[in-house]
Amino acid sequence: MTNPKKSKSIVNVGVDVGKWFLDVCLYEKDLHWQVENTPEGIKKLLGRLARYQVQRLVMEATGRYQFILAEAAFEKELPVCIVKPLAVRRYAQAIGMLAKTDKIDALVCIPSALVGHNPLIA
Repeated sequence: MTNPKKSKSIVNVGVDVGKWFLDVCLYEKDLHWQVENTPEGIKKLLGRLARYQVQRLVMEATGRYQFILAEAAFEKELPVCIVKPLAVRRYAQAIGMLAKTDKIDALVCIPSALVGHNPLIA
């Protein structure tokens, strides 16, 4: 029998990657927050994600700004998915989310990747 206090919640994580900040969304928990896109900020993010069982960490390909997070998450053995930003944007528009904010982009990364409208790069 599993101790409910010791079992970790399963979550999918969407990240909108910017030059200075990472906007993070835990899809199943409807939690959003922001950390700096620095090694220290990424360390804090991964520490917070350690509380959960991460099914996938989905982020948009944004030139080179996603590489530090992708590498750090991969080293922590998290399943990392890098998706095409245009496909995420088009998916958001298709479901009626016409506004464009970092929070919305982080949120929409997950269902876009899950329904197969966005081929995974990695």
